[in-house]
Amino acid sequence: IAATMTGIPLVLMESNVNPGKAINLLANRSTRIITAFEESKNYFSAKVRGKIKPFGNPVRGDILDIPEKEAARESLQLPPDKNIIFIFGGSLGARSINRAVENNLEVLADDKNYIVWQTGKNYEPPRNLPQNVRSVQFINNMASHYAASDLVISRSGATTVAELCIAGKPSVLVPLSSASNNEQANNAKILQNNNAAITVLDNEINGRIAEVVMNLLGNSEDLLAMSKNAKALAKPDAAFNTANEILNLINY
Repeated sequence: IAATMTGIPLVLMESNVNPGKAINLLANRSTRIITAFEESKNYFSAKVRGKIKPFGNPVRGDILDIPEKEAARESLQLPPDKNIIFIFGGSLGARSINRAVENNLEVLADDKNYIVWQTGKNYEPPRNLPQNVRSVQFINNMASHYAASDLVISRSGATTVAELCIAGKPSVLVPLSSASNNEQANNAKILQNNNAAITVLDNEINGRIAEVVMNLLGNSEDLLAMSKNAKALAKPDAAFNTANEILNLINY
């Protein structure tokens, strides 16, 4: 508000599909609104839609320079001949996902699969895990894990969704049900509507995870189509285009 009162350009950025309260409050005062999704324009009034630039959500440089699958598996010491299922829920973990994985390990960890399971620090996995399950609290090199995987199971926060699209990874998305603005569900819906992901509700993941994952891994054509569709949604130039737009606004 201070910026607009003093004539300083105000650029807003909304990483989720539907805008939050701060973005909505400031939309009329803004000079530009950068959105991660084309569909975000439907949540704004007609008089501000001309300010919107759907450049995408910036991601870290290592995600843009993702390695080849074979090289990633070798560097992570993952088997080259199995389906790699990459499961994560953030640094704290996702309780519903963790519980669903634990309860369905017998099915998920069959001879054809290998599971990389990032549990977060608030969850203690079973001590005697199958040999084809790797459990870790936290992962630094996300790019390599994306690259190595055949299927990702995760929440659907804005950054995660952007990274999945850049990496071109099929996914099972479990939106955080307590998200105040229902943004994770709306993010996941975009990918599902474009056949890039399957959405499973938080309270259904325990009962559905095994069936959904095994059906996907049993159909390579579906996985390939989802991968291509996710890649088609990617906006790898988001950071550059956003920065360039800001520089143009101030005649730099």
